[in-house]
Amino acid sequence: MRIVIFGAGIAGLAAGIRLKRLGHSVHVYEQAPQMNDQGNAFLMHDDGLDILRDLGDEERFDQMGENITHFKLNAHEGEEVKSIRLRPWRCFKRNQVIRYLYDAFGEDHITHNASFEKFEWKDGLAKTAFLSNGQKIEADFFIGADGIHSKVREDAVFQVEFSPVFTYELLGFIQNPELYQELKTKFVKYQHRTKSIACGVLPAAKNELIMVLQFDPALIRQANIDDADHARISSFLLQDFPKELQDLMSHQTFDQTYIWKTRDFDLIPRFHNKNVVVIGDAAHVALPFSSSGTTNALLDAESLAHLVFSNEKVASTPAKMDRALKEFYRKRSKEVGHQIQFGRELKDKFLMPSKHPLENQRVPLVFRQPEKEVRPPKHRYLRVLYFTDPICSTCWAIQPQLRKLELEFGNQIQIQHRMGGLLPHWKGYNRFGISQPLDVAEHWDEVESWSGMPMNGDIWRHNPLPSSYPPSIAFKAAQIQSAKKAIIFLRRIREVLFVGQQNILNIRVLYDLALQSGLDAAQFLRDLPDLASERFNDDLDLKDSYEVKILPTMIFENHTGEVRRIEGYREYDKYVQVIRELNPNLKVNTYPTSGKELFDRFPSMSLKEFMYLSNQTEEDALNELKELQQHEAIEIWETPRMKLYLSTLKLQQGFV
Repeated sequence: MRIVIFGAGIAGLAAGIRLKRLGHSVHVYEQAPQMNDQGNAFLMHDDGLDILRDLGDEERFDQMGENITHFKLNAHEGEEVKSIRLRPWRCFKRNQVIRYLYDAFGEDHITHNASFEKFEWKDGLAKTAFLSNGQKIEADFFIGADGIHSKVREDAVFQVEFSPVFTYELLGFIQNPELYQELKTKFVKYQHRTKSIACGVLPAAKNELIMVLQFDPALIRQANIDDADHARISSFLLQDFPKELQDLMSHQTFDQTYIWKTRDFDLIPRFHNKNVVVIGDAAHVALPFSSSGTTNALLDAESLAHLVFSNEKVASTPAKMDRALKEFYRKRSKEVGHQIQFGRELKDKFLMPSKHPLENQRVPLVFRQPEKEVRPPKHRYLRVLYFTDPICSTCWAIQPQLRKLELEFGNQIQIQHRMGGLLPHWKGYNRFGISQPLDVAEHWDEVESWSGMPMNGDIWRHNPLPSSYPPSIAFKAAQIQSAKKAIIFLRRIREVLFVGQQNILNIRVLYDLALQSGLDAAQFLRDLPDLASERFNDDLDLKDSYEVKILPTMIFENHTGEVRRIEGYREYDKYVQVIRELNPNLKVNTYPTSGKELFDRFPSMSLKEFMYLSNQTEEDALNELKELQQHEAIEIWETPRMKLYLSTLKLQQGFV
């Protein structure tokens, strides 16, 4: 099929590459006199990254852009409002990506100085395109990727009405190696609490930062500042902000900055008309608050190629082509419609800052939507109350059993973690023969010897913890945000305590672990003193009501209210026995036992856990771990007495 694409931007080039690979004859027409590398930089998340990597040379792709792993939002007074780990996001300079796509597509298939003017239709189909340079181009199919002011869209698909311009963005690069090193991997944003002003800074390329200053243009109009006076605009708008930001902005020369007057249009009712389709900004525009435009362009190109052009039968008749294009619209319009609304929601909150506290605002980025977990009906799962404690050695010792439960029974076992308050303080403490830190040291060494789980009792000899309540309250602060991420957080607490010998009462340690677990670390700190403490006290009351005396205690309950209790350390067979007694109909899943697949599921494992889950001897397990390490699939976190094995991929993505 002969296909013509208008627009050599990201959407057009990506579509061209995909369609050429499918065997179609593709040519791109671009209105600019040469490669259009205008624009500054953009953020892209994993949906777009996966596609972009596959469009060109993978080695070259890996050298482009800057990984962004940490988002921080500060109020204009300097207070940290949000602190979140991003995984994976990358910032690219637009000209890098355009050059990458040009080379992958081939410049000999691109004609410059040629913009679309109109179509000539015949027998109900677009047959000829008239171009600005006088050319007349015939094709079987036409794709409009000619941007927000698309002539293809207006002539053949749908005429849009643009929204008013509500916000401006002042954009520019800052060349500074020292600032680049300081901000490497970070997206730092400052936002005013009472005025519609925000400034974000992040690395875009080596020794280069991108600066974005968002504001309500009414602010500079009221101050009689000309739109073209970028230095004065910046100085005026940022006068209330911290000195650190003003010092950073002092490195901006303003010789190549520009103002982007942001606007959008409603989701159009269709993306195609017969054999003409629009993609990217030509089809839909979300306000830049959501950082979704470039990823959407790539997703459009990918979906169009897959749904419409990958099967010869689809294009065999106009009716089949029409059905495929409607499916393309159905798939993409749902997602971009949501992002248009998200961008507008963020814009409205930005323009009314006094009514919308920064603490309640969402992170201004669109994330891949996780698949919704379908909970089985009540008669097909068991509810479990799990009373535990961050410093409980037996709770750490049963990690292999609990992970095997997760693999074999999945969401048929719904575990709710509750804190058991193992160590309030040492004054007058005596529990099962333990009355001082040295007793704990000896107990840990003993548990390590019979369980095989790594735990170093030396922390109780040299830097004993005064209480387990603070890390327990920290777990409740994590649980307020996300039950799943709280479990990851609890695992990390135990790893740095039992293996790393770190002080888990140290607020900086807890902050870093919260970040690593995908939590908003700033919100985590705000919740600690009050709400998390209340939730912890609720757990202690619940523990007393169930007369829990031993940690761990797991209370299993089925849909009829029948209950079984497991206390302390038990082998896996005991858990299965209890499950079968309460519900013999639960399905036991088989799971892959290769090291690669196990580390995909669990970012970190001890040798005991890996042996247990892979059902191998110590010798065989060590051989496989060595092989995984040689292939750089795992790394080893080694302390003087013990090791923990970590997934390299998960490390790179910030999971561990």
